[in-house]
Amino acid sequence: MATKKDLEFIDYIFEATSTGKANWEAAAEKNSFVTSLRGKYRLTLRKAFDREDGTYYYYVRLADENDQELLKVYSPEYPRLVDLYSAVQRKTLRVDEALDEIMGPG
Repeated sequence: MATKKDLEFIDYIFEATSTGKANWEAAAEKNSFVTSLRGKYRLTLRKAFDREDGTYYYYVRLADENDQELLKVYSPEYPRLVDLYSAVQRKTLRVDEALDEIMGPG
């Protein structure tokens, strides 16, 4: 279960993403994005499919330099992860640039 501090951390990441301080990259695994924090932590944001109920869910996973899991929060615990995923996906995949190119002159 996510603690208040865990949720504050996700809010911090959301703000860092919005202001460009978090530099996300597409991960090797489909529907996943990663960013490095303070040079020794790795944050993964992922969209996954629940085969039991046929729905998607989202989670963030924070790990240290040895890939030891420090934190994992799922979207049912904190629905704002859906918005974070959408923002990261849009920025990382350069959706706005693609739309500008498509709608631009010419």
